[in-house]
Amino acid sequence: MFATYREYPKPSVILVKLPTYNKRFAIYENAKNYKYAKQIKEDAANMQRELIRDFNANFNFCEYYFFYDTVQDAVNNGQLAGNLYDKDMKPVTTSPIKEGDTTYQIAYYGSYVTEFGNPDNPKKGKENTYYAGTQSDRLVLLNYQQNRIPDPVPNGTNYDDRYLQFRNMRKWWYTTYKSKLFDISYTPYAQVLSQHMNNYYNRKNVK
Repeated sequence: MFATYREYPKPSVILVKLPTYNKRFAIYENAKNYKYAKQIKEDAANMQRELIRDFNANFNFCEYYFFYDTVQDAVNNGQLAGNLYDKDMKPVTTSPIKEGDTTYQIAYYGSYVTEFGNPDNPKKGKENTYYAGTQSDRLVLLNYQQNRIPDPVPNGTNYDDRYLQFRNMRKWWYTTYKSKLFDISYTPYAQVLSQHMNNYYNRKNVK
């Protein structure tokens, strides 16, 4: 059972998933569609580059590390040493998370439809404009068990107008990568997420 939003633990570390699109690559390669297979590899490399660049330039709320989606199962099982990379993409040989720490969160760039109501806005539901864009790609946060973090705790799906306005005023906000063939693109969200988390977790009335 989730704690109430005022009791939700402040994350110690964020683990950022890097997409590889390996399954899509395998489909095209097995079909001998080498043009598409090559494009998927290029998309993966560019998405990884932009995601890493965005965090390194714009995220300052807490420590963060990267991992490839190919080791998702190992990360889910808490096997972090050797599967994580620091901000310079150097392998991390020892786990940066203390044994028993369940406060760390996992970030990925993609879509996630909200499943929880917002206790600060009880009349608002997922059909409301409060949730506009939750099915659009953005940085989404999950807890250490890969479960949805409840609203209104920062989770990547519940940015409200003030954060989006903050983003839109920044000249760096634009799509930094778009695939030539597929519906794959990246738009920076790290600073908006960092700002949201700083404002939420550092309030005096939040533990």
